[in-house]
Amino acid sequence: MKIILLKDVPKIGRRYEIKEVSDGYARNFLIKNKLGEIATDAVIKKAEDEKKKMNADKANREAKINEQITNISKEPIIVYSKANEEGHLFAGIKKEEILKLIKNKGADIKPEELEMDKPIKETGSHEVTIKISGKTAKIRLEVTAKK
Repeated sequence: MKIILLKDVPKIGRRYEIKEVSDGYARNFLIKNKLGEIATDAVIKKAEDEKKKMNADKANREAKINEQITNISKEPIIVYSKANEEGHLFAGIKKEEILKLIKNKGADIKPEELEMDKPIKETGSHEVTIKISGKTAKIRLEVTAKK
């Protein structure tokens, strides 16, 4: 049975793809759980339109974010945090805080797009990597002690 997936289904396919699955799997799992529907001409046309719209939205978002990232990466983001005399921070700067700072600068980045191994625990200059659709950009953070 041909079916159009309404959501990403592991080991089957991605959203709006047309797949051939067994009748029982389609009726008892995919359709029942609203993960797919039977592929009729009207449903196929609707799915293709949705897929085109989704791809266009994704391309627009990527272009907008790439422009924002180039603007942000030109100058470092300054972060103030409490630290001792040796430059060790009392609380590490986590991914969520960096995302908030980037958002304040004008770029809306998802958590999975920001690559960071561990929280920043020292004052000084640090780099974080943003990876969007295979493209990477580095943003410099200047961590200074709050007085």
